[in-house]
Amino acid sequence: MNARKLVELSVQIGVGSSLRYLSKQHGVIGHLFRGNSYRPETLLQRLGADLTSPELNIEALHLFSFNQITPTVEWQRRVVEGA
Repeated sequence: MNARKLVELSVQIGVGSSLRYLSKQHGVIGHLFRGNSYRPETLLQRLGADLTSPELNIEALHLFSFNQITPTVEWQRRVVEGA
């Protein structure tokens, strides 16, 4: 996702406090503005079998698409195909 678009959308939907938090995390904002993106599939892969653990009782994952529906759906397909 385009970092500028993310910042604009975050202000519009009222998550300014989250944006302020990110700005205090050294390197995160610069990382985003350089065009790097967060890859949530890395986290999902690390969690692995724990995602289906009965003890954790995880029913579903919530995705924030930031109005980027097509790229989000494409990402989901890539993750499923790679699993």
